[in-house]
Amino acid sequence: MTPQEGLVRGKKIFVAVLCVGALALSACGQQTLNLTEEEEQKIVNYSSNVLTSHNANFNSSLKKMSDHQLAEVLKKEMEEQEKKEKKQAEATAAPEEASEEGNGGDSSGTGTSGGGSSEAAENPGIPQASVDQFADLIGLKGFSISYKGYEIVDTYPPESSGSVVFSLEPASATDSLLVINFQITNDGDTEADCNILDLSPKLRFSINGEKHSFLNTLLLDDLQTVDTAIGAHESMDVVLVAEISNEKAAAVKPLSIYVKGSDGSTEIPLE
Repeated sequence: MTPQEGLVRGKKIFVAVLCVGALALSACGQQTLNLTEEEEQKIVNYSSNVLTSHNANFNSSLKKMSDHQLAEVLKKEMEEQEKKEKKQAEATAAPEEASEEGNGGDSSGTGTSGGGSSEAAENPGIPQASVDQFADLIGLKGFSISYKGYEIVDTYPPESSGSVVFSLEPASATDSLLVINFQITNDGDTEADCNILDLSPKLRFSINGEKHSFLNTLLLDDLQTVDTAIGAHESMDVVLVAEISNEKAAAVKPLSIYVKGSDGSTEIPLE
């Protein structure tokens, strides 16, 4: 074959390749892929695995977990966070107890008779207020808060409620949940925003004179984080939840709420 013939043959091959490529591209512009949901999910899973495998900050062990295992991991992390917050709250409250017990009061409540005497009675430095003043003490204007009793449970809210989004359980098998029930009422003639979340009230409670901290929860009816509109003269049921030992759960009374303000703490006996 002469050089000229080779050049001509090469040009023919090049033109043929261009034609085939043009046809292929035009076909790609018209063809669509109809995938099932299962096929789409496989592509998504494959893509996410490829991305996470190249992410240095991603824990590769999580890729091997099932949905149930991941849920267990998240639950344990949440429980650890709640324990950490509880310890921090107790550590923060320690100086408060020391200042309130400057007159020699017994903070543990040991030696308190079963007659129901409160810590405020033993220490005149702590003023008392009725539950009718609860809303004013936390700075909630236009609303009233009433006490509706307490209950000792293993889980809150109960699964029978039918609308459980988030539930609480004691971290220890020897503990129970103390759920104190309240009702917030809009005393006005128009709908109003009840925003306790921004007020950030500092609340504690005592059983037989021994103080404890409430849990910080994700519950929609947690009194400490209420932020919603309530209609005129309508009410909303709310709770404060704490984890206590089964021993304390057997004898809750006397039960009191403590509201800490700029002038110190005020005790609200719950009867």
